[in-house]
Amino acid sequence: MESPLVMQLAAQIADHIRAERIEPGTQLVERKLAEQFRVSRSPVRRALGVLEQSGHVAANGRRGGYLVCSPPVAAAPPPKPSAWDEDETAYLRIAEDNLEGRLPEKVTDSKLARDYCLSRAQLRRVLARIANEGWIERLPGHGWGFQPMLKSMQSYQDSYRFRLAIEPAAILEPGFVLNRDALLACRAQQQDLVDGRIWEVSNPTLFDLNRTVHETIISCSRNIF
Repeated sequence: MESPLVMQLAAQIADHIRAERIEPGTQLVERKLAEQFRVSRSPVRRALGVLEQSGHVAANGRRGGYLVCSPPVAAAPPPKPSAWDEDETAYLRIAEDNLEGRLPEKVTDSKLARDYCLSRAQLRRVLARIANEGWIERLPGHGWGFQPMLKSMQSYQDSYRFRLAIEPAAILEPGFVLNRDALLACRAQQQDLVDGRIWEVSNPTLFDLNRTVHETIISCSRNIF
């Protein structure tokens, strides 16, 4: 089962093919689709794989890539994401755009709703999640402000030095109890990245995987602060 982002992207590409009346046999260019939908090429490639299964596109043999199929072949529409999937997709897109520096430090509800095609209810849920995670906060009076994150080499170096100081201290805490299962799960996730999955996951997912490692180590200290 593909991720919500890939399923949403597949539906968007199918809608794009219909809306633009792209002729059967037309080659779909991954790079252009990635630029249009503001994602990396990896989820575009996986979304095209979903559309191949539903008959919207066909693999272009030895030349590679995908061709638009004629309408009779595309019998089944791509699966539509659920409301939860749509929230998750919007969350991941906002996170990736923020990490890539494509969003200003201050934004309004109307801009976010317009840019990410969200209803008021969807936007409220997504912003509540982001605010709960601590990387955005409501500004006095109007709008939202993104909090500082690791977006530059200097910020990564500062974060690394901070972890060098705090994590060994956490391990030396008198209440430290090793959560072996949680750390083994973290190790397996990191090994997947080393084995090549790092080129497939989105930046927000990569950030979340790394965050989990450090939070797991700190949580073992049993220090409530």
